[in-house]
This record gives sequence, C-alpha cells and structure tokens, in this order.
Amino acid sequence: MKFRAALLELSNSAALADVFPYCCSLSKPSFTVLAFASPITAEISSKEASLIREVIRKKSFIIYNPIDRVFYNTKLSESRSGIVTVGRIDKFKNHRLLIESFAKIANQVNDNLIIYGSGDVTSLKLYAESLGIGERVHLPGQISDVPTFIKSARLFVLSSNVEGMPNALMEAMAIGLPCISTDCPCGGPRMLFPESIREYLVPVGDSDTLSKRMLAVLTDSQKAIFL
Repeated sequence: MKFRAALLELSNSAALADVFPYCCSLSKPSFTVLAFASPITAEISSKEASLIREVIRKKSFIIYNPIDRVFYNTKLSESRSGIVTVGRIDKFKNHRLLIESFAKIANQVNDNLIIYGSGDVTSLKLYAESLGIGERVHLPGQISDVPTFIKSARLFVLSSNVEGMPNALMEAMAIGLPCISTDCPCGGPRMLFPESIREYLVPVGDSDTLSKRMLAVLTDSQKAIFL
C-alpha cells in the first residue's frame, strides 16, 4: 500500500475514527492527516492552508537521496585531467552554458570537456564547433559505470537551470572531485555547498562567473584541494 497524505476539512474528526483508524490530529480538530488514504481534496481558506503548511514544516525533515557506497569507496586517479559532467542532455541541464563557459577558458587550460549522458548529442557538438572548440568537447553518450569514468577528471560541473537534489553532483562529491554548480532552484545544490565554498555556487545562466570559477580551480591546486 502506498503512503499518501490527504487533508480533510472536518467538523468532527472523531466521528471518522472507526472508518480511518490511522488518522492523526494536526493540532487543530478540523484537520486530519490520513496516512493511508487515497487522494482527497477539500476547499480551505488561505489562512487554514498556511496553518497546515506551518504544522507540517515543523514536523518535517529532509532525507537526502542515497548514494551508492561504490562512490565513497572510489579513489581519485593519481593522474587526472578533464572537466566532466553527467546527466541527460536536455534544456533543463543546460549543457550549452557549460560549453560556452569552457569556450571562454579553453585556450588557458589543457583540459578537455567531457559530457556524459544520452540525448541530443548532435546539437551540442554543433554548438561546440560554432564556438571553435569542437575538438575539445567530447560527448560519449550514456555510461553505466559512472565512478570509473569520472574519477580521473579534475573538475565536475553542474550547469542546470533547475534541480531537485542532484544525484550526479552528490556522487562526484562523494568521490572527492572538486565541484562547481549553478545555484538553481529548487535549491538542492545550495544545500550541498557549505558557506565556506559558496562562491563556487554560481548564478544560473551566468557563463562569465562560471568560466572564472572553473579557471580558478583548474589553475590553482590549493583551490582544488579545498573543494
């Protein structure tokens, strides 16, 4: 049975105790959470909705996505090169931003950009060629053994327009790769970057800032170690 929560506006929640044995009060007798109920809708005022949100917020906590132990057990290669990212190729991941940012520093570093993921590889390749870095951007497609492919990189970059809790970023961090990310909604990346390295959380769509942060990590070994 799936766990589903529903809110009922009730004048007498006690009357339903025999019907819904798993009801629990939300501190206000007119509202009840049914933990094992099918979806139920009810009209409530904005004030009542605010009350419900506040009560639920106080009793809630965040559970991060699980990371396979293999990522924690994977050691970075002794000899490393390249900038990597992992994720499906679509507009939400905004790989064009990453390619544009890399183009701005490509002549200052020896690293190539490697984008792992399935999708419209051709359009990204053409975009890289239009910026004069076609030979420096590689798009191998989807991979299954992620840690084996990214452990030899020098930097992981997440350039998304929107993310929940990004698994790819968490996995790269678990391996120990220096990481940079956009500060995208719904805020998952921000939760992963403590205040001490928040400068490597860059505004969404800002290729200038992203390229500067990438260059800083790739040219300053102390910054790479710190991340």
